[in-house]
Amino acid sequence: MKLITNIALVLVAVILLIPIGYIFWRLRLKEKIIDKLDKQNPPEAEEFRARVWITNDKDYRTLLTLTPSKEIGIISITPKKISLYSINTKGNTSVQQIDRINLHAEWLVNNLAPYSLVPWLTLADARYGNSPIYITAYVGMKALLSGNPAQALNQTKELYSKLTGKQEKLPKTNLFALEKNPASLFTLTITALLLIYAGVDGWVLNPLEIVSYQPEFIPLIFALLVIAYVVFSFYKIMKKKSVPPPEAFSLAMLFGVVLILAAIPAIKRIDTATATKPMQNYDYKANEKDILEPLQEGLPKLPFVAKNEYWKQFDDNHTFQFPLQKGGFGFWQFDGRELYKDIEAFYANKNEDKNSEQPESDER
Repeated sequence: MKLITNIALVLVAVILLIPIGYIFWRLRLKEKIIDKLDKQNPPEAEEFRARVWITNDKDYRTLLTLTPSKEIGIISITPKKISLYSINTKGNTSVQQIDRINLHAEWLVNNLAPYSLVPWLTLADARYGNSPIYITAYVGMKALLSGNPAQALNQTKELYSKLTGKQEKLPKTNLFALEKNPASLFTLTITALLLIYAGVDGWVLNPLEIVSYQPEFIPLIFALLVIAYVVFSFYKIMKKKSVPPPEAFSLAMLFGVVLILAAIPAIKRIDTATATKPMQNYDYKANEKDILEPLQEGLPKLPFVAKNEYWKQFDDNHTFQFPLQKGGFGFWQFDGRELYKDIEAFYANKNEDKNSEQPESDER
């Protein structure tokens, strides 16, 4: 079971750590970009300055990503004008300025994404009636790592107050009901069924154990790509069906972990079905370190240490026979049912012998 546990941990790392690492890498990249933008545009006198996420009508769908938007920037508020310096991940910059007298700002709370903690406000030049710009406070990785979402709420509220002189209430965020959305409910149901299958077939029905792996990389890589594609597809479908991105991402990651747990017994079944040879017995002997080694080249060592009383009942040169099979994915699977029965019977008989040897107590 040690080998299969290691395989499971590697697969879980692929599903969880890579996307999470990618998110943090993207956030760190944005931190560097906005630091550079800040240096390029030094503060003016009597200025209130804040870092913001930026989007617009055309990029409205970017609000449905894991980060609030693709573009970040700095807003400069002075008594006479508003300056918005923006930059994207490609390094493209722009500057928009609005005279304070022509500024139209609107507090949207979290209407753009009803189940999000992120509140939004709009900026527009009342003279031209052009499309508004959506902004919200950028709090960066420190707030993210500190687990303090209220910082984004308070900073956006303060920003709106600086722009308009008005005080607004913080939005009330409703929790998204996963069980009421068909896509998230379907994902939860499939996840539960896969978890049941992983437990039943992985621990109860299938007696075979993976004891070694001589890789056939093409089928294994194909299996990993299929798992990654299925997880990504579930995430995209849930987003399309109006599941908020944080919930869709978390549920997709949970689904991915359970899919890996279910894939292991499924791969064992496929590995057995695609084996070119049937299960057969192979000769083994215990070496000087009590490790069971095969007498035939190309066979795996078995994860048993022949140190306990069961193994010591045999001579040093005793040849053991164990049933093994190499499948289509390159896994060596071991059928230990007979061995475990013998070990159990050995210790049961030993306990009976101990009980029979105990002297009867004297009657008084």
